[in-house]
Amino acid sequence: MKTTELKKGFQDGKYEELLRDIYIDESVLDYQKERYIKAIESFEELFGEKEVEIYSAPGRSEIGGNHTDHQLGRVLAASINLDAIAIVAKKENGVVLKSEGYPMINVSLADLLPKKEEEGTSEGLIRGVAAKLKEEGYVIESVPRKGYRILERPDCVTAEEVQSRLQGRHAEWNIVYYDRIDSSNNEAKRMAEAGEQRTTLVLAGEQTGGKGRRGRVWVTPKDTAIAMSLLLRPSIRPEHASSVTLVMGLAIANACREFCNVDARIKWPNDIVVNGKKICGILTEMSSEVDYINYLVIGAGINVNMESFPEELQQTASSLRLLTGAKTDRAGLIAACMEQFDRCYALFEKTQDVSLLREEYNALLAGTGGQVRVLEPGNEYTGISRGIDEKGDLLVEREDGTIQPVYAGEVSVRGIYGYV
Repeated sequence: MKTTELKKGFQDGKYEELLRDIYIDESVLDYQKERYIKAIESFEELFGEKEVEIYSAPGRSEIGGNHTDHQLGRVLAASINLDAIAIVAKKENGVVLKSEGYPMINVSLADLLPKKEEEGTSEGLIRGVAAKLKEEGYVIESVPRKGYRILERPDCVTAEEVQSRLQGRHAEWNIVYYDRIDSSNNEAKRMAEAGEQRTTLVLAGEQTGGKGRRGRVWVTPKDTAIAMSLLLRPSIRPEHASSVTLVMGLAIANACREFCNVDARIKWPNDIVVNGKKICGILTEMSSEVDYINYLVIGAGINVNMESFPEELQQTASSLRLLTGAKTDRAGLIAACMEQFDRCYALFEKTQDVSLLREEYNALLAGTGGQVRVLEPGNEYTGISRGIDEKGDLLVEREDGTIQPVYAGEVSVRGIYGYV
C-alpha cells in the first residue's frame, strides 16, 4: 500500500481495532496512532512516496532463563506491548536502514564476505544474515525497480523453517529437529517420559533406527524423506487411540493431494499409496493406564525426494519425486500435513470416533468395492472392501454376504492383485 494511503488510514481511524489488538491498553492508542503516522512521514522525507509494508516486533520479558537461548538453552519468555516498528519498501540494490536517532546504514548485497571493520555492527549483522541465506541455498534475485525476491528456497527442514509455514494455534507447538537420530518416535517418547507436556513435533533429517508396524524397518535416507512424529497428550480413552492413525492417514493423503497434486489414496489402516505404490507409512504408539492415555506418538515416514529404491522395493514403493518428476518442498509438505491433521483431529475429538470423517475417508480409501485378503492369525479369508465404519474398522463383505468389521490392530489386509 502507498505511504499516503496508509497515513490517511491511521488518521481516519481505520486501524484502531488492529492497534487495540496489538497494544491492549486503551490509554496508549492515540499515542500509537501518532507514532505510526510520524514513522510513515519520516520514511517519505527520506525515500519519497512508495509501496510499503509495516512490521511490528514485540519486546519480550524473560520470566526465566535470561539470555540462555543465546547459548542454545531455553527461556521462558512473554511478549509485551512495547515494540519496534518499521516501514519497509523493496529496494533494487542492497539494504538501506535508518533507525531514529542513528546514522543511515547502506549495505550492498553484491559483496557478502565478512569485513573486519563491521564486526559488532548492524552492517555486519545484515551482511551476515544475507550470507547465511545464500549458504543455505536460498536463491535471491534482484528485480529492476522492484527489489529483491526469493527465487528458490532450499529443500531445508529445520524447526524454524517448518514453524514459519504454520498458521494459527500451531504457533504454540514445540517443534524440534535433529540432523540424525535413531527414530523420531523414540525421541518423542523420550521427551514424553521426561515430562514434556506441549504438543511436540519431532523432525529428523536422517533416521538410523526407524520402524514401522510389527517391528519392520523403515529407512529414512538423509535429507530426502520426511521423518516426523507428533507427541500428543489427548483426553480420549485408550480404546479410541487406534483411530488417530486413521486421522493422520487422512491428513497426509489430503496434504499430498493438495500440495503435490498426486492421486494419494489410503491403504487401510496405516499406509498412503499413489498408483498402487506406497509413499508413506504411519505408526502410532501409546503409553496408557486402564482408563486414560498418558501420551500418544504418531509417527509418519514419507518418501519425498528419493530418486531410486532397492530392487526388492521397486514394485511396491515409490516417492513423490519419481511420481511427479519434480522435487517437493519438504518443509511445506510437513506444514500442509499438520494443517490437515489439526482440522481432522478437531472433528475426531468431538465424537472420539471417525463418524464425522467417515465419508471423506472412504472417498480416498484404496480398494473400496474390490477384493481383499484378510490375514488374521489362523483365519485367512477373502471378501469385498466396503469402507470403514464410525469406529474406523474396515468393513469386509464375506462370501455369504455378511459384513465383518476388521479391527486395525488385529490383521493385515492385502489386495488380491498386488500391494493395494
